[in-house]
Amino acid sequence: MEHLKKNYPIYLVLLIFLIITLLVVFNYNNNINNYDVSGFKNIDIKKVNELFKKDNISYLFIGRQGCSASKEFSNSAMIAQGRFGVNIYYYELSEEDIQSSEGKVLIDNLDIEYNMNDEVKSFGEYIGSTPMFVVIKNKKMVYGYIGNRDSDFIGSVIDKYGK
Repeated sequence: MEHLKKNYPIYLVLLIFLIITLLVVFNYNNNINNYDVSGFKNIDIKKVNELFKKDNISYLFIGRQGCSASKEFSNSAMIAQGRFGVNIYYYELSEEDIQSSEGKVLIDNLDIEYNMNDEVKSFGEYIGSTPMFVVIKNKKMVYGYIGNRDSDFIGSVIDKYGK
């Protein structure tokens, strides 16, 4: 017991150091794939479906916090958005939304054929795969892809479909 009293300050410092280290590691692991979407126009699923009712062009990034590909894509999309002077809408994908009636409308609106791993389905059937980039023009989806791309590729899509 005398040893414990004598070395109490050392044990206390070690315990505090251990607690701080665990908190830092836990926080780092929790946030490693989270990303900042404040530079995009953040919209909910109802607003996403409203994009399909407009006679203009809209660019939509569907992502999910915690997805490393979405994190990488968000950086590229942010660069392209600034370089080409367009607004990219961001929708945070949630399972709850997709199961709702609004989610079913969204899936129906994502109606172009898309080939992933040699399997052709409608783009909407791949909902849940992120990131998704969707081009909506004159009330219809005209282009989309799933996965991470660089800002030059995103820029080429913007050049093709306009502002």
